Amino acid sequence: MRFVSFLILSVLLLFAQTLLAQTLPVPPDSVRRVYIYVEQMPELPGKPVVSGIMRELQELLEPAARGDKRAFVTFTVGPSGCVYGAKIIKGVSAAADAAVLRAVARLPRFVPGKQNGRAVSVSFTVPVAVK
Repeated sequence: MRFVSFLILSVLLLFAQTLLAQTLPVPPDSVRRVYIYVEQMPELPGKPVVSGIMRELQELLEPAARGDKRAFVTFTVGPSGCVYGAKIIKGVSAAADAAVLRAVARLPRFVPGKQNGRAVSVSFTVPVAVK
């Protein structure tokens, strides 16, 4: 009798666990965790990692905003290669900071970074020369 009760209880617990797993999905590690450095860093197609990003931002920056002061911008490259969460860490002026954020928004899709063979989110902080 105890064995039957134990067996029924085990089946019910297994069913409840399966039901909870279906109703409360846990996002994959690549979505909820943002890395700073990974085995394979995100890159713009055909360009070196950090220097390529800095050069691309300079090219996307409006000519009137280019200068010799440094603004620092941080952003995240998601597992799909899209850029999100851009914000100025150290700004120069409101106009220059806005120009930098517009340039980040115009970045092309990246080849995503990988950790343990999976595409993950990676955060970057880069300087941009502005007025």
